[in-house]
Amino acid sequence: MESPKKTAARAKARRRRLLVRIGFGLAAVVAVGAIVVSTRGDDGSDAAGTTPGFTDEDRTIDTAPFELAGPNVTGPTTIPGNLGQAGQPTLPPDTMPPATAPASTQPLPDVPPSDPVCVLTKSIIEGIRFVEGPGGASPENLRAASGRFREAAEVAVNSGRADVA
Repeated sequence: MESPKKTAARAKARRRRLLVRIGFGLAAVVAVGAIVVSTRGDDGSDAAGTTPGFTDEDRTIDTAPFELAGPNVTGPTTIPGNLGQAGQPTLPPDTMPPATAPASTQPLPDVPPSDPVCVLTKSIIEGIRFVEGPGGASPENLRAASGRFREAAEVAVNSGRADVA
């Protein structure tokens, strides 16, 4: 048989556990209730209607279906001139960009033959100038440009430096 003190202690511990469980249950119910109350949908029109000076009598709601913009073929076009004539520009003369003069090329400076990076860069620039200059992609210009590019390739291969190659 147990002593009355032990029996009373067990009963007290059981009541304490029961109260803790009830406390956790009540806390969970209060938390769920707070979440529900804080996330419920508010009616914006009710809030706007209670704002001082607000009236919604003049507000109209457009309920027409949405339409994409389409071409308007009834009026004149915005393109000037008759597009059927081949010799006429599509832009009026006062809005055409001014003719640009050909760009003058600056002479390249002399480079030290001991620096392969400078020699390589100068050869590539000269090759590009042949192709982009007057005469463009004529056979003579292409031959001269390929000679410059070949020279640049030889400098890159024979330099012995990985950064140049």
